[in-house]
Amino acid sequence: MFLQMENVVASYVKRPVLENVSIQVNEGEMVALIGHNGAGKTTTLRSMFGLNKVSSGKITFCGEDVTSLSPNEHVRRGMAFVPQGHNVFPTLEVKKNLKLGCFHIKDQKYIDEQLELIFELFPILKEREKQLAGTMSGGQQQMLALGIALMSRPKLLMLDEPSTGLAPVMVDRVMEVAQKINRDLKTSIILVEQNVSDALAVTNRVYVLKRGGVIHEGSSEELAKEKSLWHLF
Repeated sequence: MFLQMENVVASYVKRPVLENVSIQVNEGEMVALIGHNGAGKTTTLRSMFGLNKVSSGKITFCGEDVTSLSPNEHVRRGMAFVPQGHNVFPTLEVKKNLKLGCFHIKDQKYIDEQLELIFELFPILKEREKQLAGTMSGGQQQMLALGIALMSRPKLLMLDEPSTGLAPVMVDRVMEVAQKINRDLKTSIILVEQNVSDALAVTNRVYVLKRGGVIHEGSSEELAKEKSLWHLF
């Protein structure tokens, strides 16, 4: 099994958020997590990545129990997490931001190869490699945040509402890039997205969360056709 959460219970500041959540992601798959604000989507990602302590349940990744591991240990095993918002180092140049994405790697040849890969995927970052990240537009900063996460060549990429605060044209671009990462780099992706139609358009499967529990799991294509159900989440 690639990634599996089994009956996970988690709290945030002593407030129960997840109740027996079970989610599975297959290798090479792109999965959406959707639901109202407060449904537990972000906490699910944070629990997977070791940012939220799991009270009970189990999380396995590539056949290994990773329930209690730290974020650093998750990165070393092939996970990457892009939190909501433009998570870049604003006072550093673009290229220096990218290099921080593989802080644990000492092989300079590998780092150079990853930089070239990122620049091919995001030409705008190559054009602006010496620009301070904080002076870039919101869409460009989101591309940079994705580039930082991809520098370690993760097996699994977790994206928490990557379209937040972006203009519609940039939202489309971010979704296209996510699909390209999944298709060309064979990176499995878990996408948390408030815009239901955008999420269903680019993913294979979907989990719907409500009040800290999974209320639906199935094909993204099938749920996209059932718009009459969208009011439920």
